[in-house]
Amino acid sequence: MKKNFLIDLLIFSTLFLILGFFTTKLKLYLDDYTFLFPAIYKNFGVHFKNYLTDFGLSRPISLIYYYLIFSIYIHSSSLAHLIPLVVTLFSAYLLIKVIKNQGLSTNRAFFSGILLVCIPFITESYSWLSANSSVFVVLIFFIQIYIIEKNIFKKNVLEIVSLLQIVSVFLYETAILMPFSLAYLIYAKGREKNKFKLILYSSSSLFIYMLSKFIFRPQFEVRSRLISLPEAVNNWRSSLSGLQNLFSSLYIENFWVKEILNGLQVIQNYPLITFLVLFLFILILVKVFLKYEDILITKPTTPITIFWFLCVIFSLIPLTWQKNYLPFRTLVLPSITISVFLNIYFNRQTFLLKNRLMNNINICLKILFTLFIVTLLTIQISMLTRYKNQNAIDQKITTEINDKLEKLGFEHPYRSNLYLKNMQKNNISQLVYGDYLFTNYDYYWVAEALLDLNSGSFSKVAIEFPNNGDYTSSVNRQDFLKMRPLTIMKFTDNQSCLKEKCLKIESVYKEPY
Repeated sequence: MKKNFLIDLLIFSTLFLILGFFTTKLKLYLDDYTFLFPAIYKNFGVHFKNYLTDFGLSRPISLIYYYLIFSIYIHSSSLAHLIPLVVTLFSAYLLIKVIKNQGLSTNRAFFSGILLVCIPFITESYSWLSANSSVFVVLIFFIQIYIIEKNIFKKNVLEIVSLLQIVSVFLYETAILMPFSLAYLIYAKGREKNKFKLILYSSSSLFIYMLSKFIFRPQFEVRSRLISLPEAVNNWRSSLSGLQNLFSSLYIENFWVKEILNGLQVIQNYPLITFLVLFLFILILVKVFLKYEDILITKPTTPITIFWFLCVIFSLIPLTWQKNYLPFRTLVLPSITISVFLNIYFNRQTFLLKNRLMNNINICLKILFTLFIVTLLTIQISMLTRYKNQNAIDQKITTEINDKLEKLGFEHPYRSNLYLKNMQKNNISQLVYGDYLFTNYDYYWVAEALLDLNSGSFSKVAIEFPNNGDYTSSVNRQDFLKMRPLTIMKFTDNQSCLKEKCLKIESVYKEPY
């Protein structure tokens, strides 16, 4: 057991060193800037009140976390990004303990746990600070299972799990339907046999969540409103299409293969990281080939298999809430629950198969598994690096805008409206490629927040994209072009931006329209 713990510790420590090296290079991204302001001005109470007025009870506990993490960010950007990474690693370790307790072999449990850390879907959850709440929801879910399995609170297990679920719901809605699968586990484990209490528990957090939407009416009904059944059906079709596209030839070529190749190139640039990746590869091989690691003490029971099947179903349903948009972080719970369910299912089927052929197959599977995990890690390294590079481009654009506007004579209180043309979208599409590659100049309000931290020379921002003429601003295109003063700038391209200039001034209008 000591040898097993030591190898686990080395594997997780090595993962922390590899991912931490790239994570500490990250800065702010997208709406990180809008949540940073309260930490700068220390007006947490005012911001909380205004946010609830504007959006209702939309993830209010996440706001409290944002105030904390962005306050830490002001003093140490590296520490702020390492905290959610540590939470991710701890969640993975807790998952391993949970499913081992449910009868899964150590190797199979290790597969699901290590997959949680390395799967590319989770990258933006720990690297993008304003998306961190999804990491904590995953952690809370595994804590709930652990409490039920270990029967830690005995008579109060239902109340404790329910309280944690309410916290989870108002952090992030990904696991909002998980109480139904957890109630089944509580019943199957004999922790609570009163079916009425279980039904009440299962629906309580969902009822409180829905009730909050009616009691706290927001001024801007964006994320806070409840969607109708026809909307859910249409969104589900969109989600299925997105999942299909994720593994289509387009994405295999332009995401999966491209990120693997880029990740390998990045690893080669850092000798220490190259060594750590090779060391991790060897550690995982040692882990999966230890003879006593494959010993299965108890076969997972049918109720456990049913529980994880329910988890798969209830983790997929929330994907219906987004229209034409499937963020990577919403795929974390479905992918992990599917992995655990398949692990348990096939573990049950092969429990009695102990022959030479099966042993040979297991050897091949262990080697393929090790290669698979390292490949996923390579993709994450590429994603984190591209994220860092995108931030560098955004900062360079911001600096150029400030310099150009100031040279044109625009400075507080004489500010210019800014029209940005030919801005690049780095995603394959808005559907499934992941939020981590969206530039801060994809959305006018993020651009304004970013510029507002650095300049007093702009007023409002409008952004135009070249491919299909997409436009984003608080003012429609025709009215914006009539605003004065107005400066129109055109983006060059990413390569030119990194090496030379990002923007060219097309027109400057100071006189009334």
